[in-house]
Amino acid sequence: PPTAGCRWRDGLSGFEGAGVVQEGLKASLRRWWSEDWHLPLRIRFLFTGSHSITGPASAGFEILHDRAGDLGFSALMQEGAAENQVRVDLSEYDSVSYRPGGVVKRTLWYLTSLVFFETLLPWPSRWKASLLRQFGASIGPAVVIKPQVKIKYPWFLSVGAHAWLGEEVWIDNPAQVTIGAHAVISQGAYLLTGNHDYRAGRFDLKLDPVVIGDGAWIAAKAVVAPGCEVGAEAVIALGAVLSSDAEANAVYAGNPAVRVRVRFPD
Repeated sequence: PPTAGCRWRDGLSGFEGAGVVQEGLKASLRRWWSEDWHLPLRIRFLFTGSHSITGPASAGFEILHDRAGDLGFSALMQEGAAENQVRVDLSEYDSVSYRPGGVVKRTLWYLTSLVFFETLLPWPSRWKASLLRQFGASIGPAVVIKPQVKIKYPWFLSVGAHAWLGEEVWIDNPAQVTIGAHAVISQGAYLLTGNHDYRAGRFDLKLDPVVIGDGAWIAAKAVVAPGCEVGAEAVIALGAVLSSDAEANAVYAGNPAVRVRVRFPD
């Protein structure tokens, strides 16, 4: 019966418990699911008497054998499965509201990027700057653009005079990226303007612009997160991950990046 004394054991983890069937088993299952166990465990419940049940310990637990036929575990397992229901539903994601540009425009840019920007071929920077302007970017004079630079949408990009974009820079810009004059974006740096709301079940898209000030340096492999503003002449050091604004004329390092010193002492 549901109030019969019992003991149970997980043969893989070694976790054991004892008590009445309803309370003891429920507490055990809540423990497994609350700790996000997703392993294909198999549990054998040993009851005082002749009852023996074996089954997988996971959401949607199915009773494979119940000799007594009256222990009432099905409802209990359904209750546990409901408690473990995934709250993220990507089928509800809104993929329509955000319109970064027409299909033809994006396709033409994709092909142009493959041939002239993402390639290893060292096309002249002035050619690349001209192409970016044709696609809506604001590019100042004497900008240097090295091979294998990846720009998601040039119509959301502004680059000041004499700025440098190093090899394998990735400007992932579903929102505006502004790079100041004489700024340097070094090899493999990543500028990102798109994010998702992890607290929303629909995983809603969040967009925030990125601003790199005049004379700033984003060092190799550094990451600048959405919404960050890097002050003039600031430095984001090698491999740093910047998730908040950086003050002008300061050096930031680490993950998350923190201010470590002044760049140009007075």
